[in-house]
Amino acid sequence: MKRFFHKRLPAMLLALVLMLGTVPLAAADETDHVHTYPDAWQADGSSYHSRLCTTCSTKESQLHQFGPWVLERQATCTQQGLNVQTCSICGYRNEQPISKLSHQFGPYSYRDNTYHAHTCISCGTSETQKHSPNGAGAVTISPTCTTAGQQTFTCATCSTPYTTTLAALGHIDADNNGVCDRCGLTTGTGTRFTVTFYTLSGATSQSVPMGSYPTVPSIPTTVVSGGRTYIFRGWTRAYTSDYIYTNQQLVTPSSIPVTNGSYSYYAVYSVNGTSGSSFTYSVTPGGVKSFNASDFLNGLGTLYYVEFSTSSNAYSSFTGYVYLGNRILSVNELTGYRFYVSNSGYGSYALSDLTLAAYTNARESSVSLSYTAYGSNGTASGTLTLSVSNNGNGGSISKELAPGGTLKLDQEDFESFFRKAYPGYSLQYVTFGLPAPSAFNDVTLYYLYGSWGQTTLTRSNLSNYTFYYGNVNSSLYRLDSLTLVADSDFDEEIQIPFRASYNSQYYVDGTLVIKPTEVVKANLSGDIRYAATYNSKVQINAYDIARYFNKSYPGYTLQYVVLGGVPTTGSLYYNYYGASKYGTASPLQLTSSNYNSQVLYFSPSSTAQYALTELTYVTSGYNYCAAIPFTAYGSNARSVTGTILISVNPSTVSEVYGVTQRNNSVTFPASSIYSAVSTATGVSLSSIQLLSLPAASQGTVYVGTGTATRATTDALYGYSTGTQRMSQLRFVPASTFTGSVEIPYVAYNSSGTAFAVGLFSLGVLNNPRTFKDVSSSTWCYKYVVELSDANVIDGYADGSFKPDSTVTYGAALKLIMLAAGYPEQAPVNANVFSGYLAKARAEGIITRSDVDLSKPITRLQVAQIATGAMKLNTTNLTSVQPFTDTTDPAVRALNAAGIVEGYFNNGTSTYKPGNTLTRGQLSAIVWRMEQYRK
Repeated sequence: MKRFFHKRLPAMLLALVLMLGTVPLAAADETDHVHTYPDAWQADGSSYHSRLCTTCSTKESQLHQFGPWVLERQATCTQQGLNVQTCSICGYRNEQPISKLSHQFGPYSYRDNTYHAHTCISCGTSETQKHSPNGAGAVTISPTCTTAGQQTFTCATCSTPYTTTLAALGHIDADNNGVCDRCGLTTGTGTRFTVTFYTLSGATSQSVPMGSYPTVPSIPTTVVSGGRTYIFRGWTRAYTSDYIYTNQQLVTPSSIPVTNGSYSYYAVYSVNGTSGSSFTYSVTPGGVKSFNASDFLNGLGTLYYVEFSTSSNAYSSFTGYVYLGNRILSVNELTGYRFYVSNSGYGSYALSDLTLAAYTNARESSVSLSYTAYGSNGTASGTLTLSVSNNGNGGSISKELAPGGTLKLDQEDFESFFRKAYPGYSLQYVTFGLPAPSAFNDVTLYYLYGSWGQTTLTRSNLSNYTFYYGNVNSSLYRLDSLTLVADSDFDEEIQIPFRASYNSQYYVDGTLVIKPTEVVKANLSGDIRYAATYNSKVQINAYDIARYFNKSYPGYTLQYVVLGGVPTTGSLYYNYYGASKYGTASPLQLTSSNYNSQVLYFSPSSTAQYALTELTYVTSGYNYCAAIPFTAYGSNARSVTGTILISVNPSTVSEVYGVTQRNNSVTFPASSIYSAVSTATGVSLSSIQLLSLPAASQGTVYVGTGTATRATTDALYGYSTGTQRMSQLRFVPASTFTGSVEIPYVAYNSSGTAFAVGLFSLGVLNNPRTFKDVSSSTWCYKYVVELSDANVIDGYADGSFKPDSTVTYGAALKLIMLAAGYPEQAPVNANVFSGYLAKARAEGIITRSDVDLSKPITRLQVAQIATGAMKLNTTNLTSVQPFTDTTDPAVRALNAAGIVEGYFNNGTSTYKPGNTLTRGQLSAIVWRMEQYRK
């Protein structure tokens, strides 16, 4: 018995403990009892069910025990569906509604003259929509003063014709004469006026009611007088002596209503057998004079053509010559052709293509040409004398050079100088003579100034060189590589004689005059520009240099680059991060002693060659400009020099941007430029130098209110001092230009030191648009406002643009194709972007079959579409991969074009091809595409 009790006691204690653990706490009561609960539980809200003790009403609660969800009602287009789950203890139902299904509408079809409709294939619900026109409608019935008209359109949605009513125009009687100005309906008797017709044979008169039209009398008879025949040509309201036709404006009297007084009409006549004028075309040696059709008119009405005659002996002794375009005419050609004015059917060559010219060493002489001019009023004969009036040289080319400044000679000045004497030839080369002994005391002339091949040209050796015009073989000296550098005390004009030649027979002698100028000059250049901040690094982009090279030599390929120096502040490294497989595995600092010892290849063919992609500039301090001169060499011995300019500041100088309407001139916003520079640098701006000027097709920057003085890139324009100031700079757009204009500048402090680089930009627009969520402070404002003006992008119906919204594949496809020059594409199915997808597939831009136009587009897909749409070359790329996370050729080609960039961090460049884009980010890419195409 003892043994048995010893085994059972622990089990009993354990059962008691477990039983007590399940008993809920009761309210305090003097008498304890065991709760008695019913078997059934009752729902007590959506989460619990409960039951009450039958003795003391103590509540016991428990979470519902739900089973799985069960579909009780299927969702349709017209009602919600329902999922239900039921508690297995108390039977409580938990309901979950299912959203209605979207209607499955078919295509729209014509319903009536106002609406089209489509029907849901699931529920039969019909939805109507008003027709919207696809382009301009055709007026099928023109409205009149009293009857309505009709205009027919084709609906852009259902492609069905529909008509609209054009209201009757109503009568117009602006002069209150009782007669409708539009239809001529007489609403009153009106006043009568006298209309008189004058001819050489006499006059006739008519009494015409106000608002009515005179009756034109019969055609006057031909008059013969004094050996001349007068032939009637028409009527004019302006009197001329004897009513002879001399280009008066002809009118039709029966088309002019009499409204406010008596009218007089005069008959005009042409005359056969008139005498032409005698006049002279004169040039100085080296000069030119174009033939002018108006000199031969002589009252002939419309001039048709002119014929010349002269003797061979007279013409052969003439020291000038007549050009036809680029060809000198022989006497037989000059006298054997008809030279027409505007209609080539009247002759062999255009009269406007004739030019009188003379060689620079031509002596005085003249020759007389008899001519007969033929026109709508008959013929006229006269004499044209061609004359070479005096002897002399071709003149001079005058340039200004500031003390302490530089001047790169422009080869186009010599070409223009030469073609004044020989318009049919192009300049081939220039040689210089011996200047005065003092000419080079304060000025030095260099060839390839600032590069590794820099050569000093002295007074004694200058004449030993021949400088060639245009793009020539690298073994020849180029005319556009000459630079004059002035000492700080340069104050006296110098003259350098030169000869501009086509060959040994066709040449012009002249003088290059260099004058000191009082305008403060600058010598900084920035063909490629970067902005950096304190204690940062700048990776030089090889494609930036390639694009700069191609501006001078389109169609040629950049091969390698040789540096012309290193910055005086900061450090320039090759393979700074030690991650390159080209040239050297270790970082190499480039110094004044080794900068030109390495050839930097654009596309290295072996790991032993140094790669242009591996240049890194490391800043030192801030508020300064670092310059890196270079020479880029390409295929077929082409080369070009340039400068990389790096602006280092506490923060980047903000772009100063504004918009203006087409044909509106814009004064430079001097205060805004000052603020942008001082905010970024903390330094007061004293003056700026313009690094480049707009192309002629975009417009011109002038100094002052007129057009006499054009801005230059070697002048300093002061903010508050100086004879030429920033506030005087004025950009005048070309008359037909719209688009983007960018003018970079260098900021100088009061000591004349360059310390920052900025950008002034303008959007020249037809009609600037606004969006409620894009202001001038929005980062993508420039891209949005210019692209919307060009009708490439659009906003939403509520006036917003939503720059932060993610772009879908279809929306991006449309914008990219429009920016690449494709026209708008109509949808081919229910998706509004389906037409662009169909066109892209037809053009081979998109070859995938799984395109979802509604999904967000990725950076990789944008690059692939843009490269295909722009037909970019994907083979002429550097062999160095620019990104570590993609080798896709489309990405590389778009990066080479300067349209997309990557993310650089500690020696590694990534593209992040899977990232999506916002509407603002895509607008920046599309804007760059637009600029690339221009």
